[in-house]
Amino acid sequence: MTASRSSRRRPDAASPGVDLSPDLREALRSFAATLDADDGLSPSTRGAYRRDVERYLGSAAASGVRSAAGLSRPFLRSHLDGLCAAGRRPATVARAVSALRRFH
Repeated sequence: MTASRSSRRRPDAASPGVDLSPDLREALRSFAATLDADDGLSPSTRGAYRRDVERYLGSAAASGVRSAAGLSRPFLRSHLDGLCAAGRRPATVARAVSALRRFH
């Protein structure tokens, strides 16, 4: 028997169940709306980018960041380093970089 897709995923860098502040939730909502308006992206890419940014914002919230203005370059670097340290595949990290480039 094979494992379901969700059970094969590695734990996220963000703590599970971290609540986003209203400002971070709005930043995620705005980003998702921007992705939905981009006809050049496949639905699976849009979903993956959204999850990448959601993971990033969850990690920020777990670190005490309450607003999008508090997202610094050192935090971004730390988040990406955390993905590598968690054993994420290079393609996954590269996709996260692309998603976060669009976000910022």
